[in-house]
Amino acid sequence: MTGGAFRNSSNLLSRRREIEEFEKTVKQLKMEMDELEAKSDVLRKERAGYYDKVEKLKKQLQEAYVVQNTAKMKADQAQSKMRASENMREDIQRESEELDGQITDIVDNQESITVELDTSEKLEKELNEQIDVEQKELDSQRETEADRQKNLEERHLVCASLEQKYTFVMENVNRIREEVTKFEEELRALKENKGGTSKEIQEKENLLKRDFSAEQPLRKFLTDITEVQCADGKLYVSP
Repeated sequence: MTGGAFRNSSNLLSRRREIEEFEKTVKQLKMEMDELEAKSDVLRKERAGYYDKVEKLKKQLQEAYVVQNTAKMKADQAQSKMRASENMREDIQRESEELDGQITDIVDNQESITVELDTSEKLEKELNEQIDVEQKELDSQRETEADRQKNLEERHLVCASLEQKYTFVMENVNRIREEVTKFEEELRALKENKGGTSKEIQEKENLLKRDFSAEQPLRKFLTDITEVQCADGKLYVSP
């Protein structure tokens, strides 16, 4: 290996080590950055909570300032009237001092305000729990209503099926009535034309002699005969 190649190889190794160190440093910085971002998110949330509390305190202080301004207005009015009556001035001054004391108490007693905030948070929590209970009851009522709707739909399906079956039965009944009427008409026609049917049947020659086989199709035709017992004798009916 020549001197130039050795130096290049050494430079590459040193570069690689620097890159590896740099990558480790980058990973370490990334991990630290992730931790800082997580802490920042926690701090942001805490800061948002503090902002809410500060806004509530500002609102209460604003209300107190309104009271103070009202008191000052009253004090100003009292001072204008004081020129006319010294006795009224003392009463108004006393009232102004009492109001100033109340404002001072509101500003100094932040602990009581914090207690009130905690109480409001507890009330909010209780309200949320009550809302959850009512939501569960509402969900239960919805499930009950869904079951009722399902039962109603099933009953509608049963009614539709029964109506369809009734229509089918009535069609069969009408068809059977038509067939009975037709059968009665054929029976009357047979009664009118029976004459010497029995005697003709007995005189007919037994051509097949119970040999039902045939060498080719359509050589022998057979049919069923039904014997009907009537008041005037027997009838033989073939479909």
